[in-house]
Parts: sequence; C-alpha cells; structure tokens
Amino acid sequence: MTRKFVTVSLVLLFLVPVLSFAETRALLFPDGKYVKADQSNPVNNGEVKQMPQVPDKILKLKQNALNSYVNRFSTNAVGTIDTLALRPLGGVWNSNFGYEGQDYVIQWFVAPADMDILACGFAPSEPEDEGIINSVQLKIIGITWTEEQCRAATAAATYLGFYRAAGNEAHHNITALWNNLDRTGDWVDTVGNAATSPFAETIDDIWSDDGTGKTFQFDEAIVPDYPAYQYFWAEMMDLGFNPSVTEGQVFGVVLYNAGGQVGDAVRAGVWATSDLSFGGFKYYSDGRNTTGPTGDFGWWGREYAWDIVVAVDLTGDRAPIISGVTHLYTTISTAARTVEASAVDDNPSGGPAGVASMQILYTTDGGDNWNTVDMTGTEPDYSGVIPGQAIGTEVTYYVKATDVEGKESVSESYTYSIFEPIEPTLFVYDYSALPSLVYAEYYYWIFADDTTEDGKLVWAHDTWEASFGSVTPELLENYQVVIHMMGDGPEGSDLNIGRTYKTWLDGATAEMPRRVFISGQDYGVISNFNDTTFTAGSFEYDYLGVETLGPQDINYDGTTASYQNPYRVDAVAESPLTGKYAAFIGDSLEMFYSPYYEWGFSNWIDNLTPTESAVVDFQDPNQDGAAVGVHNEGENWKTVFWTVDPISLDYFSPADTSSMYHWILDVGNPVADVLDWFGHPVTGIENGDVITARNYTLKQNYPNPFNPTTTIEYSIPNKAKVTLKVFDIRGREVVRLVDKDQAAGAHTVNFDASNYASGIYFYQLTTDNNQALVKKMMLIK
Repeated sequence: MTRKFVTVSLVLLFLVPVLSFAETRALLFPDGKYVKADQSNPVNNGEVKQMPQVPDKILKLKQNALNSYVNRFSTNAVGTIDTLALRPLGGVWNSNFGYEGQDYVIQWFVAPADMDILACGFAPSEPEDEGIINSVQLKIIGITWTEEQCRAATAAATYLGFYRAAGNEAHHNITALWNNLDRTGDWVDTVGNAATSPFAETIDDIWSDDGTGKTFQFDEAIVPDYPAYQYFWAEMMDLGFNPSVTEGQVFGVVLYNAGGQVGDAVRAGVWATSDLSFGGFKYYSDGRNTTGPTGDFGWWGREYAWDIVVAVDLTGDRAPIISGVTHLYTTISTAARTVEASAVDDNPSGGPAGVASMQILYTTDGGDNWNTVDMTGTEPDYSGVIPGQAIGTEVTYYVKATDVEGKESVSESYTYSIFEPIEPTLFVYDYSALPSLVYAEYYYWIFADDTTEDGKLVWAHDTWEASFGSVTPELLENYQVVIHMMGDGPEGSDLNIGRTYKTWLDGATAEMPRRVFISGQDYGVISNFNDTTFTAGSFEYDYLGVETLGPQDINYDGTTASYQNPYRVDAVAESPLTGKYAAFIGDSLEMFYSPYYEWGFSNWIDNLTPTESAVVDFQDPNQDGAAVGVHNEGENWKTVFWTVDPISLDYFSPADTSSMYHWILDVGNPVADVLDWFGHPVTGIENGDVITARNYTLKQNYPNPFNPTTTIEYSIPNKAKVTLKVFDIRGREVVRLVDKDQAAGAHTVNFDASNYASGIYFYQLTTDNNQALVKKMMLIK
C-alpha cells in the first residue's frame, strides 16, 4: 500500500462544519515568520508571557525534527502515516503559556478517520525561573463533548467546573479528572456553563500507565532560553500498544504539571496561540483570578490552543486531502480569476477511493448566498474560474472536494477585493511586525502638548494593506505619491519590491512626477539579511540613494534585553525633513528609537552608506555617525528611505529616561514633513480646530506613563450618551469606563490598571452624536 506523509490541519472553518486538510508539515512551524508578543488577556495571573520578536536569521527552529520523527513510523505502519495539528495556516505560536504546580492543560482533537495513535509531541516553553525543574506528565483521555461543544466552550475564557475530592483540603477539595485517585464525588457545574463534564468518565483513560502519564523533566539546560524551540515526544508503544480511536471521536492530549503543590510557583510552559477561533481546556488548581474557598479554581475553557501534535496511522477511510489552493489577493482588475487546487483521496481500509468532484464556493460582500463553480481536471490537479466582479466587491471563496464514498473536505477560505484607486496618494502598510491598523493611524495624526487638544491631519489617501498582496506596477500607475511603511521588510519577503518601484519611478515625467517614502525597518530582508552593496542601475542606488545597506541589526546584540532599551539616533539639523526635530533637542534631551517602549513590539535598525546624491536625515551616533535615513531626488522624482519607524521615535533626558519625555508627535509628524517636501503638503487642521469648535474635548491622561492609576478628563457640550473605552495595542476592548447618559460639561474618570499588564493602551471617547476621540497612554509596572 502506498503511504503518504501529510499533515492534517484541524483548523475548523466557520463556513461549513467539515474538517480542513493541508498537505504540508510546514504548518507545524512558524516557517520564516517572527514570533510576536501576545498582549491579550492581561488578567490571567501572568500565565501568558509576552514573547519578544527575533529576526529570522537567529530564530533557529528545528523544522526537520518533526518530519524525521514521524517518518520513522513508516516501516511498521499498517495504513497512512499522518500528523494531526492545530497550527493555523500561515500562523505562528506566539505565547508562552504557563501552568503552575498541579495544573493541567488539555488540547482536544477530532479523529478524521479510524486511526491508531502512534505518538504525541508538544513544544514546551522555558521555565520561568532558572534552576527550577518541572515535571510534566503526558497522557490521552476521552472527551464526551461533541466538537461543537468543545469549540463553543473554548472560544473565550469560560469557567466550567470540577470533580469533588472531599478531604483534600490542600487542593481545595477538588480534582481534575474522573479517574484521579483523590476523586470522591461527581462533576460540579460551577456557574451553569457545563451541565456535564467535558471529559469521559467510564472511558476516561485512552493511554496512560494506570492513570499516570509519561513523565518529562525540564530545566534550563534541557529547554534553553527563547528562541530555542523543539518537540518532545511520548511514543504510545512505550506501554506496549497504540490506542485506536474511531472517526469523529473527540479525544484530548493532557499535559499535567506534577511539580510542586497547589499555589507553588513551579511553572511549566507550553507554546500556544490565540489566533484560532477556539482553544483548549485548562485546569487551575488554585484558581484563575482568585483563590480561597470561593475562588474560581477548576476547569476553564481557554481561547488558547496548545502546540501539541499527534502522529497517527489512519486505518479507515477519510475525506480527500486538499492542498495547493490558489490564494487570490486584492486586485484592481475586474476580470474573471482562475483558482487551481490539488486533491487526493486514499482509503487505507481497502474500500473505494478517489476524488469524485471538486468545486469552488464563493460569496460576495459577506453574503449568505454561496455560488458554486465546478472545477475541471483529474486527480490530483483541478482548476476553476471565479467570474469577474465589479469595483469595490469583496469575494470570499474556498474549495470543496468530495470522494467516491461521499465524504467531503474543504480548504481554508480566502478573501480578496476589487480595489478602486481614488486618491493621488497610496499608503502601504506592511504590518507583519507592526501593531494593528490602530497604530497605522498615527502616521497621519498630529499631536500638540497636553494643554491643547488633538487635531487630525488631512491628507487624502488610499490604503493598501499587506493582506491585499504585493504592490504591483499596475497598482502604482494610479498614484503620484506612495508612503510605504514596512514592519520587518517587504511583506511576504517580496524580493521584487525594488524592481517594482524602479519600474514606476522610471515612468516619472514633468507632467506626472512621482514620489515614494519607504520606512524599511528591515528592508534587508531582500538580501536575506546580508549586508549588500548596490550598483548603478538598481532601485536602491539610483533612486533611494543607498550604496551599501549594512551593518544590519545594529541595535541587536544577541540578547532579548537589547530590544527593550531605547537606541539613540540623531536628527540632522541641516536636513529639510528632520531639522526641526534636531532643533527641539537643545541641551537637555536626546532622540531615541524606542518601538518597544512606544508600542510593545521590538525591531531593529540598519546602517547605510549613502550615494553622493543622497542627503542624510538621521544618523547613528553609536556607529560614528553612520546614516540610518536619507532622501534623494531627480528631475521628476523624489524618494525618502529611513531604516527607523518615524512613529517610534521619542525624546528623553539622557540623565533620566523616566523624565522629560516627549513623543515624536509632540514635536511634529515626520510623514507630514515628507509630504510637504514632496510637494503634497497636508492641508492642515490647526490643533483643536475640529474638537474645540464643538467643545468636545478628551485630554491626555495624567500621570502618563502611570502605575497603576491615572485620571482621564473630557467634556461634552450637550447632554449625550457617552462611552469611554480602553483598548489594548491590538485594538481589543479591555474595559468600559463610562457607558451612560451624561450632562453637558467637564467629567473626570479614574482608571485603575492594577490587574492589567504593562504596555500601550488607547482610550476612546464616543457619543451618540458620532463624536470619536482617541488618545494613547502607557502603563509601566
């Protein structure tokens, strides 16, 4: 029997209740992406740790370890070797999720076919404290709940319940599982969320040594500091058998922190993600948020999924495996578009096998009416055509495969739009290493000091997000000015980005001059992070005015801490773009590049050697005044290239970085200065004109930064329904401070952030008069 080695992705689509499969084990690894900080869920007893970002070249993932491990089973397998995994397509595991002594985590899976479980692997994260040895046990249990129940209970933090363990005072008289030796009573539904236990009772134990799992011990020597990353495996044959599960059966892989007692800070960790629409189950032996007799200890459904994989031998018939689906991106074309996909079907049980049909299902503008397109071809290659759509239409589509036995599988869904160029300026936001679009808005806002109100700059622009796909020459032909903000280099490692811009700038004329501003925090991705010397004829040399890019990552010295400290840069006084920022420094301040301080993410700077025609804007005093930003111009074109993110610049007193702080937008907006030099000045709104004309005010909180309380003042001219919300850096609502009708006049609200993590937050005032004001604040603990 031919055996295929594939990965089954159990990311469950919201479109239809059918499992999705993907034919690549690369889904199990970040695969070239950075591991980002996760700043959600601030009230969780510190169990989710923020992870710093690390450049590709130092992120040494053991990507071949899983492949070689799973493949070893091919010599004794009966059916088809496969791997169940929950990693989202193109996603990363971005959280170091901790579980204390006597805590459990359980990741649930659904068997795609009858199968034998061969091994279970998990990716531990490092212990919290050096020298602490953690003892973690792994076993497999049955789950009585359906897939839908598990999915609903783990879509958000949901308190569920526990089993009684009378006389076990040290453990709050509760226990986690039916077959635990200390259990004395039945399941208790704490708050009405779980009338029955999620976990099987009479068939609780699928694989363990009489209830005890395989034990792993971890310390700093075994699990090195981040970014080391590897799987640890338990082979089921260690107990002399491979357990069997049937198609559709829900089961769970259990990790139990056997080190320490309840309340001990003996922390184990496992890599996790909150990027799915569901997660796993977590048992808090001492409560999630509170402790004591009335605490919320016991089982919770959590929105975090744990990085656990299962090597299996599929022995029954499964649905077809779909792979290679064409990912269509946003386009300016209204023409029909072709989608290609591959699908294969096998039946290890020996029955009929083969793909009977392939279809594209698509809908427009989020509608419920799904259109069907039959794909043509023969196994494994198929293609179909989505009809052309009008400008402004949004299309969502996926591929469905049906085998000769009538079993169906669906691919991941994709969405694209028919983009309509309107304004003369294009704002390109490559955000893979940047925060959400909440952050992007600060490129076109200007801030005054705390005594006046904020006014919004007016520069009309279209926005092209990274999710739309690569910037193309056809797109650029519609614009005179491009402002391109890169996070960690061109999104998707677009190595053609320079050629794309060169083609566009080559077409500049006196009647149609062209300008581009690139903030490339790691433009060096185009050279695989190697220092590069450019030659005449290249975009970088001819247009950007860059002869050499490098040394790169000069604010990174191999340790995580280096990213979290401000890095000094100097604005050049003689530059028309940065002179006013240099003038603001005076005798008491210095300018720093502080993305971690400002936004909670880390990034790096590249030095560069300018060509003779380029003018330096920013310099690196730490590297003998090496350039880190330049501008250049020709007869019909202008360019600006900075290796720093302008919205991450700030001023501190060198003697005391905790005082005399000024954000760059307190002084001016560098993007507005670039637009002015480009000949496309902002058509300005003076600070306060929009807001104070109507007497709607939202003042800067004070103190700021703060710990842990701060005061927010605002005023409204008329009686109105007022809402004052606080959001985290990812744009998710943290708390609603005000939500009621209020009289005209000034109002004051105190915000107590004792239960929230350090970082950047936004507070937004909205009224039923459609007023919306936003400000940023920083919590430092």
